[in-house]
Amino acid sequence: MELSPGCGPTLEGMLLSLLLGVIGVTGQFVAVRRPRAGWAICLAGQPLWVVFAVVHGQYGLLLLTAGYTAAQLRLLGKARAVRGHDRRRAILAAVGQ
Repeated sequence: MELSPGCGPTLEGMLLSLLLGVIGVTGQFVAVRRPRAGWAICLAGQPLWVVFAVVHGQYGLLLLTAGYTAAQLRLLGKARAVRGHDRRRAILAAVGQ
């Protein structure tokens, strides 16, 4: 099956997906030291992934976004509930380690 001209990935779409990926990875790195801030950064990018998925017809990304959002909400809730030295232990327990 061949694609008609103009149906392939665009430079704009590729750059936007890279930017969104950088937001997610940055949030995860920040979450190591500051869990609440890190998971909040990750969550802030999720609505942008929904828009990206719909605009570019990548509807499978909607399922991934729902999964990531659920996990990040859970981790943010755990991080907010725990203070001090127990924070790292609670985050590791939430991700099953």
